[in-house]
Amino acid sequence: MRIKTINLLFLACLSVPLFSNCITPKAYCGDKVSATEMFEIKGEKDKVNIQGKSYLEAALLVKVDSQTVGSFYKGWPKAVKVKAGERIVEIRHYKGWDATLNNKPTVELQTGACKIIPDYHKHYLVKFQADKEKKYKIAFKTKDPQKDTAPEVLLTEEGSGKQIKCKVELIDQNSITQR
Repeated sequence: MRIKTINLLFLACLSVPLFSNCITPKAYCGDKVSATEMFEIKGEKDKVNIQGKSYLEAALLVKVDSQTVGSFYKGWPKAVKVKAGERIVEIRHYKGWDATLNNKPTVELQTGACKIIPDYHKHYLVKFQADKEKKYKIAFKTKDPQKDTAPEVLLTEEGSGKQIKCKVELIDQNSITQR
């Protein structure tokens, strides 16, 4: 009994250094980079008023290039610091009004393969050129929440409020589940 407890304690102590880095929202792997070489990007949250009720619309940061920064398990970071340059940021468009209307994902089985049919969130890739020492905000603006239309993706520089030119692409829901 005592040996079992000691082994369990030893295993717990050994696993702490291995898993301690799993929950940090770092979007850059490699040598430490000075703050002058980095930029910061934030996912914005906003309230949308539909028929007198207030719902949440949010841009949740998922990935920067190939580095995962947010998920259900890690949580969604408010901001991420990344090395400047041309970057591709994956963001999740959360529409609270769809989530509360019981619009849950449906699964269709086709010869052993699962296919997801509409969900209350969608993922987008945003490609843009980021400058050093700048702060950017990324947000969604849905024109008509009653219709399922594509939202406008706004990428703005935090200090000046200047809108940044970016390329936006919707990701197929089925490719997300296969990763």
